Amino acid sequence: MDEFRKPFEYEEDNDVIWPVRIFCILLLSVEMFYSIIFLFQSHQRVGNIYIIGTLSLASTVIFMAFILVTFIFLYKIKKYALKVVKAFLIARLIYFVTFTIIIFSYAVNDSNSLGSGYGQFQSLNDMISMLLITPLFYTIGFSLSWYVYFCKSKRVKESYSN
Repeated sequence: MDEFRKPFEYEEDNDVIWPVRIFCILLLSVEMFYSIIFLFQSHQRVGNIYIIGTLSLASTVIFMAFILVTFIFLYKIKKYALKVVKAFLIARLIYFVTFTIIIFSYAVNDSNSLGSGYGQFQSLNDMISMLLITPLFYTIGFSLSWYVYFCKSKRVKESYSN
């Protein structure tokens, strides 16, 4: 090494740019965990309904496989990576909004959801905030911001255009 190189100049050694690395870390850590949480919450609320319980389990397994496929495309198969990521973000939005609404609708109709005991909400406003507004805000914000990034970023287009 004859000369000093700045840290961002080392990116040429690896084809994956830093924001995409962060996205991949979020996929494997946060999104996997988030989908498991939604699976357990949906099973707790609608597990006694066989068809809905089976569909929630199957859709979660498919969604988690989609997370892994998206990760593999971003790191290994660059030709169709942007299409896969955009499809994943749309599927993510549909998956989490659907589960959020299902969980919230069953929690609202459950007479044991409100009260002052353990695992109960103090008021309907608390339930709306915790089970509907916060998850929807996170889901829509995450999906929309990354979708815009993958559509508009020049570095992403340069790295993944083949």
